[in-house]
Amino acid sequence: MFFRSMRSKIFLLVFTTLVVVASFIIFTTQRDVTRTVIASELHAVSNVMDLIIRDANARWGALLNDKITAVRSSRGQLMEIGDTVTSVLENYTGMVERGIITLDSAQTMAIEWINNLQLAKSRYVFVYDADLKILASGNQEILSYPLTSIFDFKNRQLAKAMLEESRTVGYGFAIYRLPLK
Repeated sequence: MFFRSMRSKIFLLVFTTLVVVASFIIFTTQRDVTRTVIASELHAVSNVMDLIIRDANARWGALLNDKITAVRSSRGQLMEIGDTVTSVLENYTGMVERGIITLDSAQTMAIEWINNLQLAKSRYVFVYDADLKILASGNQEILSYPLTSIFDFKNRQLAKAMLEESRTVGYGFAIYRLPLK
């Protein structure tokens, strides 16, 4: 009935053609839009990740710069402390050479003086022998540590690194953590 007339057939043909063309356009543009959105999202995520990496690098650089500044500012004080310790030990040696005290009493007095030496929180002087045994320290806890188990922040054995630096430069500095017991 309805599909028997020419108008109905033309209407149906035009309607079907429009539906097919519209479907084709919708599917094509949806695929292109999806690709564009995905590409935009990937670009946005990449930008965010780049910003995070730059921020992390800047923060790390600032922290490292602060640490370097703190270490350099403490270097002069550490040099003075080293000179003081050396001077006191040389005085003990001079008293032994002049016969004022015996070698054993000079060693005992030096060890006692170093054991009582208080610098600041988390800063200690310690003296060790050629066998890497700690003889004296302002931090009594360190006396029980084997010196071979203490590493500096560059992961070098502390005693060997200090010995090499002292022989090369005349003094040495190290940042280290005591191992957990």
